[in-house]
Amino acid sequence: MGTYGPHCPYVCPRELFDYYYPRVTMPAVPDPDLEHPITARMYEERKMADTPPEAIRRARAAYYGMVELIDGHLGRLLDALAARGQLDDTLVIYTSDHGDMLGEHGIFAKHIMYEESARVPALARWPAAVPAGRRIAQPISLLDLAPTLIGLTGAPALPAYHGEDILGLLTGDAPENPERPVIAMIRMGVPFAMLRRGRWKLIAYHGHPPQLFDLTADPREEHDLGRDPAHTELREALLAELSETWDGEAMARAIARSGQHTSLVGKFNRIDFADDPAEAWPGDPTLNYLEETADA
Repeated sequence: MGTYGPHCPYVCPRELFDYYYPRVTMPAVPDPDLEHPITARMYEERKMADTPPEAIRRARAAYYGMVELIDGHLGRLLDALAARGQLDDTLVIYTSDHGDMLGEHGIFAKHIMYEESARVPALARWPAAVPAGRRIAQPISLLDLAPTLIGLTGAPALPAYHGEDILGLLTGDAPENPERPVIAMIRMGVPFAMLRRGRWKLIAYHGHPPQLFDLTADPREEHDLGRDPAHTELREALLAELSETWDGEAMARAIARSGQHTSLVGKFNRIDFADDPAEAWPGDPTLNYLEETADA
């Protein structure tokens, strides 16, 4: 089962918005890294310097309200399984394809590899096989879901697939590997990719310098070591490892071709065709909050 939310535009029930608004915290790292061209450009494009704190607070409160709303829908699903007598014999995996910056590092939206965007929760429930309350240190990927579920059914493995069957990891029958490398990629605008290996995270951008973070010493990613001479050897080793899977030049060509197709489709998909003016969302993340007109 998939849901669109939590996602922009952020609109939640009034009671949830009113609950979270006085409780929500402001960004822990509000300032962007203006020394890196990608983060500086995102900050400028989103006009975050002109965004008042009130707008940021409202956006964050609405997002939290959306998260609780989705949690409630998940509860309805679990209740339905329980009513059918299937709850304790069903593997439920609850995760997402991305998070949201919500003003951290001076950025809204998802198109960046900071932890708030790239690191998402993954929860598994299956009382018959998965011990409750365990935390797993090994990074996993969304690519692991398909081989895990296929393996659970006993069907043949997918050919030439990069994910791993992590059922043994969930049940505790397989040892954890905190050093397992995990790769994520974004195919839009400037192509870039992330390699996470243990405490280190490398973010490579096509045509721009990479970023490097020590997530143990710097969990909020405030100190970019990508240009630090002391970390040159590590940076180059991680770049070489990433290049075995990711080709920035090839990705840039693919994005250019896709952009031509998107431009053509866009000529036939005008936002002002919406029947309800509320549907004509301008796409500005700083406007993603519940307005007074949304009470009805």
